[in-house]
Amino acid sequence: MCRFIPFVIYTKPLILFVFLLSAVSAEGVLAHASLDELIEYSSNLIRRQPDNPQALLNRARIELKQGDHAGALSDIEAAERLSDRIEVSYLRGLYFVAREQPQQAIDAFGDYLARYPGHTPSIHGRAKVYEKLGQTEKAIYDYQYLLGVSSKPSPDYYLELARLESTLVPCGLQLALRSLDRGIARLGPLVSLQAAAIDFEIERGDYRQALARHETLRPWLGTTSQWQDRHRQLAEKLSSTTSGSIDTVE
Repeated sequence: MCRFIPFVIYTKPLILFVFLLSAVSAEGVLAHASLDELIEYSSNLIRRQPDNPQALLNRARIELKQGDHAGALSDIEAAERLSDRIEVSYLRGLYFVAREQPQQAIDAFGDYLARYPGHTPSIHGRAKVYEKLGQTEKAIYDYQYLLGVSSKPSPDYYLELARLESTLVPCGLQLALRSLDRGIARLGPLVSLQAAAIDFEIERGDYRQALARHETLRPWLGTTSQWQDRHRQLAEKLSSTTSGSIDTVE
């Protein structure tokens, strides 16, 4: 008998926290800057505003991307002295991920979420760490949490959730298809979600449903040779399985 993991919807009021490079809007200037240029910008901002913990955390984030773990930790600790432990815990989580210290990363992301429960990067970061540790059900719960609090979720969140669910026994494929259909209902008929669902339908041997899903992509892909070839394969497979064949689609 299939045991479905409840799809959790988080409806409590959320406190949202957004990282900003500075109070001055500089996104247009920095959008195409290199990491070295971003470090220089952040360092200049820190010199002008030495009591600004957010500037230190921004530089720490860039240092982590550069692989400068020692510099990042120094900036995180300096920012903590100017604010408090919780305010820097998300960056500590990223630091522990970079240092391959998964349990410390989970704890740090959890600390940040206790204060800012709607902070989607922390939820996603923790989900990825759980996945890496092989704690699939905890990762699944975090992806559900992530989708519950995201006002405009990325389709990748549904794809990542479905991929994890598909590994569960005995009902993983059903769970994965349910999540993808929820994503399609919420985000619209995205090719990426429906294509993943088609693969899962084939994996569980339901070629009739795979063909029906493939048909929904006709308005976008129907003129392409790839869509037509796959349509022919699925139609042939449906016909052969109906007559007793157990071959699989390549």
